[in-house]
Amino acid sequence: MNLPLEGLLVTDLTAYWAGPFCTKFLADFGATVVKVESPVHPDVVRITLTSPATHGPDYYNKSAYFNNYSRNKLSLGLDIGAPAGRDTLLKLVAKSDIVAENLRADVMDNLGLGYDTMKSVKADIIMLSLSAFGKTGPLRRFAGIGTTMEQMSGLASLNTYGDEVPYNTGIAYGDPNAGVMGVAAVVMALMQRDATGIGSFIDLSQQENLICLFGEQVLDWFWNGRNPLPQGNGSMVMAPHGCYPCEGNDRWLTVAIQTDAEWHIFAAAIGKPELASIYPDLLSRLSNTHEIDAEIASWTVTQDAAEVASLLQAKGIAASPVLDAVDLIGDPQMKARGFFEMVDDADLGRWAYDGIAWRLMETPGSIRTPAPRFGQHNDHVLREIVGLSQADVEDLRAGGAVADSF
Repeated sequence: MNLPLEGLLVTDLTAYWAGPFCTKFLADFGATVVKVESPVHPDVVRITLTSPATHGPDYYNKSAYFNNYSRNKLSLGLDIGAPAGRDTLLKLVAKSDIVAENLRADVMDNLGLGYDTMKSVKADIIMLSLSAFGKTGPLRRFAGIGTTMEQMSGLASLNTYGDEVPYNTGIAYGDPNAGVMGVAAVVMALMQRDATGIGSFIDLSQQENLICLFGEQVLDWFWNGRNPLPQGNGSMVMAPHGCYPCEGNDRWLTVAIQTDAEWHIFAAAIGKPELASIYPDLLSRLSNTHEIDAEIASWTVTQDAAEVASLLQAKGIAASPVLDAVDLIGDPQMKARGFFEMVDDADLGRWAYDGIAWRLMETPGSIRTPAPRFGQHNDHVLREIVGLSQADVEDLRAGGAVADSF
């Protein structure tokens, strides 16, 4: 069975998270993704999240971070800063459908590898740029990482608990959001190319993509003059709406009550029906959230989070335990759907990958290979895809443009 993106070739110049996250999904659904890696300025995530399992001279092949976002890809160790490396890259681009990069907005142009150059070697190329602030504007040359994206988008201003200290999310939300949006943009560009024969340059600002997640906050300001206040775990339209301690070490239950009827059911379920009479409607509950939360916590602290969530769900209440990474691996829902997939890795053995993000029933994506070792596919890419002779490849190696290790 063919995968949806089978036959597409992607030159992947991305690093860190947003770009690799995007190209991971393209690879999952069949695209041939060639991750071009510099032997002198390697993707920093190859050397992060180290542990005793990653020790050794080839430690850079054992990063959990890198391995997660580079599965199903090929690795080409190529120094594109060297003239021979740059020329080789353009030969690869000439065979490609898509080029992806997420460097600072001016870097590719400074290297002489901007869209005009790419288009000169492949007229209908689709180029995706996932820069922090976009290719135009006064901040276009500013560097950005997950922390700055959350602050500059306004997200961190909403993510506090009343102590006036903005908090970032636990995963630097700007990166994966931009990565998924990049997939959507590439698919639209492919559809346009199929219809018109014309390629595209996609200027995707990570800042703007993150702002789009909560555009209603901006509209509230324009329409009502209200600058949204941080809610912590609370909500402006539901109460109770929070996270409550449960039995055990660092175990928690989340609850969201959407209607007055649900509130009556919930109050009875926790053995405190009188609360529904004291706080009968949403306005009274929103005005007394601290008192209500304290009452709920005094009950949940003696309860098992998973058991109580099942009890409340059976009554139609949105409730769930707070799961961590270990919980997820053993979670019955994940097991029933087969989400985590076991993959054999030459260096680290057999271990679990998170599964495919979208389930296309007729053409499902798949994890076919673990992340590549650095430069693992040099000969394959340069000979079978680019079309160089073995002598040409060896000349590139001898000159330092192609490398099999850092």
